[in-house]
Amino acid sequence: MILHKVKRVRYWQNKILKMKYLFIAAGIIILFATCKNGKTKDMPETKNAGHADDYYTCSMHPQVMLDTLGNCPICGMKLIEVIKTAKS
Repeated sequence: MILHKVKRVRYWQNKILKMKYLFIAAGIIILFATCKNGKTKDMPETKNAGHADDYYTCSMHPQVMLDTLGNCPICGMKLIEVIKTAKS
């Protein structure tokens, strides 16, 4: 009788262990499937690139204003171009 209970407990322990591995594997597959690949498209140059009034800034740190495209020195994000337009 005791041997039968031990076998039943081991059976369910193995079943639960297999289910854990299945859920972990499914989670990893879903994680990789939903992640974007690290490639980014280069932004095309705008018509007024190179004007003296234009500068590059970080979307998270607007106090960063640089003359050239690059990464933010604070957070490392890619800088975006700010084009000043003339007001009429």
